[in-house]
Amino acid sequence: MSENGSFMDKLMSFVDVIAGPLTKFGNIGVVRAVVNGMVASSGVTMIGSVFLVLNLLGSPNGGLSFGGKALLPFLTPIADQLGLVNSLTMGLMAVYMVIAMGAEYADIKGFNKTTGAVGSFLAFLFLNYNAVVDGALSVGNW
Repeated sequence: MSENGSFMDKLMSFVDVIAGPLTKFGNIGVVRAVVNGMVASSGVTMIGSVFLVLNLLGSPNGGLSFGGKALLPFLTPIADQLGLVNSLTMGLMAVYMVIAMGAEYADIKGFNKTTGAVGSFLAFLFLNYNAVVDGALSVGNW
C-alpha cells in the first residue's frame, strides 16, 4: 500500500471526521422535525410525480412529445386534467409539509400533535397573508 493511502481510505477518514458533528446536528429537535415532515410528505410527492409523468407522456406539445405528437396519444384528451392533479398536489405541498413538520416538532417536544399541526398551519397563514379577495384568502404566495 502506498504511503498516501487509497482514495477510499482518504474518503473514510474524512467521513470519520465529519460524522460526529453531523450526528449532533441531526439530533437537534427542529432538524429532526423538518426531516420527519419531509419524509411524511413523500407519498404526496410521488402521487403528484406520477401525474406529471402521465401528463408529459400524453401532451402533444409537452416536454416528451415527438414531432408534435404525444408519446401516448390515448392520454391526450385528459392531459390537461392530469396536469391539474399534478399542480394541485405540488401546490398544496407547502401546506401539507407545514402541518407535518408542526406535528412532528410537537411530538418531539412532548406536546399534542394536533396542537402543533394547527399552530404551525396558523403561523403559515399569518406569514403568507397577502390579501382577502372576494371573502377568501389569496393563496398567491403559497
